[in-house]
Amino acid sequence: MNLQSKVLLILTSLWVVICVVIYIDSKVTLESDYKKIEQQLALKDMHRVQKAIDNKLAALQLYTNSWSEWDDSYDFIGGANNNFIASNFVPGTFTSSHINFFLLFATNGKFFAGRAFDLNKKEFIPIPPDLTTYLETHPSFVVHQTANSPRVGILKIQQGSVVMSSLPILTSDGKGPIHGSLLMGYFLTDEFFKTIAETVEMKINFFPLPLTRSDSLLETAYQKLTSGSSSYVTSKNTTTSYGFILLKDINNEAVGLLKIEIPQEVYNAGVITIYHFLAIVIVLGVIILITMMFLLKALVLNRITHAIQQVIAINSQSDFHKRLITSGHDELTKMITTINSMLEVIELSQEQLKYRISRRTKDLERLSQLNRNLFQEMGKQKSIEEKLREDEKLLRQIAYYDALTELPNRTFFNELLQQELSNAERHQQKLAVLFVDVDKFKKINDTYGRDIGDKFLKQVALRLKEAVQDRDIISRLSGDEFILCLTNVSDRKALEIRIATIFQSLSYPIQIEDITLEPHYSIGVSLYPDDARTAEELINDADLAMYYAKKQEGNTYRYYDAIENLRSLTPIL
Repeated sequence: MNLQSKVLLILTSLWVVICVVIYIDSKVTLESDYKKIEQQLALKDMHRVQKAIDNKLAALQLYTNSWSEWDDSYDFIGGANNNFIASNFVPGTFTSSHINFFLLFATNGKFFAGRAFDLNKKEFIPIPPDLTTYLETHPSFVVHQTANSPRVGILKIQQGSVVMSSLPILTSDGKGPIHGSLLMGYFLTDEFFKTIAETVEMKINFFPLPLTRSDSLLETAYQKLTSGSSSYVTSKNTTTSYGFILLKDINNEAVGLLKIEIPQEVYNAGVITIYHFLAIVIVLGVIILITMMFLLKALVLNRITHAIQQVIAINSQSDFHKRLITSGHDELTKMITTINSMLEVIELSQEQLKYRISRRTKDLERLSQLNRNLFQEMGKQKSIEEKLREDEKLLRQIAYYDALTELPNRTFFNELLQQELSNAERHQQKLAVLFVDVDKFKKINDTYGRDIGDKFLKQVALRLKEAVQDRDIISRLSGDEFILCLTNVSDRKALEIRIATIFQSLSYPIQIEDITLEPHYSIGVSLYPDDARTAEELINDADLAMYYAKKQEGNTYRYYDAIENLRSLTPIL
């Protein structure tokens, strides 16, 4: 047998063994795991059924509680409300709550009063005597020693099993003393289990005990459950399992057997997955074996593998001074020799590259240091420039603006006024200078203090800003004196309108904290070029006109030419 056949036989045998091992492991381990999972899911489903039954019992108990803690119930059993049952327990009460029984027991455990109702026939029926007898013989269910002693469960009587809830009768606020017990309940019918089945979405059958028909499955389940097991699960077929649990009464005695049909979805899906996986493994194995036989040559496989391992080792360690080990005198030997020659070239190139990288690294480090130094110097210079700009801005603010009102001071106003005069002369326009003084400002300071006075001056400055146009100039000279330059004055009529606007803005009372101030102002007016042509003369003329205006009480203004020509204090309005 040649080497190729041996390799084929070995690989085929190995693949068959692998497939067999995978199949056995899947059957033994995975199927067993799927069965365990299915068993756990079945137990959870049965627990859901039991939980749904408990919820139904809890709902009955909750409804019973709404009647047991009620003053009407409390008074009735105490003898103070004889119409309680007739007025409250009408047919609608039973049909809406789906109950068959309403019972009242005295504190000694004896039946007191009650009603029974047939939900199918919609009529009242006699209370089963054996039900009251059963309850009277089981005082632990109907006699309550404490206010918080609810009891709920299943009772087995001659007519069948009954679900009952028992609670102590208390006042509406849940206080005693206890006036007996109130019980509500209904027959345990197929409708009860139909509701449970709809809730858990599974098929459920109830078999009362003792079993009335011979069924080996039911008998086996009953034996398992009565021997100590809380549940019993068995397979019906490959798609369905049966789960069994016992339904017990208030005495913990079995009253019936519940059979639950549980679909085996997980196990069946798992088995299909296993066979699908095995089919893929087998198909892939055949394809791989055929491909290997056509593409590989057994006589060169090992040598090529050995050569590849050496190349990988050299590459992973970057140790290019090593060489591949050669054997034989064939084409593979020539290939390995060629690889060794390439390794020599790579080794030489690597050394040259290391040398060049070393030189370039030193050059880059030197340039990097120069760049860092340059950036540091540029950063320092930028910081100094920003500081100088901030200082220049601060100095300009101090030199040209009033610290209190942030208005231009006298120096800056003179510069701005001179610029406006040049502009007016160039365009042959008129402008007006207004000298504004607050009457009796000293009285404000003396009466309310300098802090109120400073706040007052700030309000005056804000109102002056609101009353003038954008190109007009406002300045605080000193104390309570302000000076304005109104540009683009066409004639006196237009000027008087603008002065009236200023007086209107200033005339509103000023509220500072809880102080209301109603000051008056005096304004002197000089005109360019009618009264003067220089800034100093215009300011002086307006100051003089303000002086004459101040002699008249109330908000008054005077033109300089009226003072100069008429020598009178009569206001020009």
